[in-house]
Amino acid sequence: MLYGARVSLWIGFVVALLSGFFGATFGILAAQFRRLDPFVMRVMDALMSFPAILLALGVTAALGPRMESVMVALTVAYDAPKRLYPCIRRLAVRMTARAGASLISNSAA
Repeated sequence: MLYGARVSLWIGFVVALLSGFFGATFGILAAQFRRLDPFVMRVMDALMSFPAILLALGVTAALGPRMESVMVALTVAYDAPKRLYPCIRRLAVRMTARAGASLISNSAA
């Protein structure tokens, strides 16, 4: 039974890793370049407007029946816009803003 679950565990691990990477990257970019933030949020709103299962099926159909396409489809459809991405993005924006504020206050002193 555990042997059969290794594919599912691997896909889940990669999807969480990719969502964390993209969430942190977009969050840091949104914190550093404030003009980029509304654009990124509109893209996330567009992704959230589609039902997740249809988005995942569409991405998988476009990329072909491979395990890598399933990982990308799950990252785009489920974790990225709906759960993990917004949380990591908010955290990255706050941490980047705090780091910038502490650098400014330390240089002023």
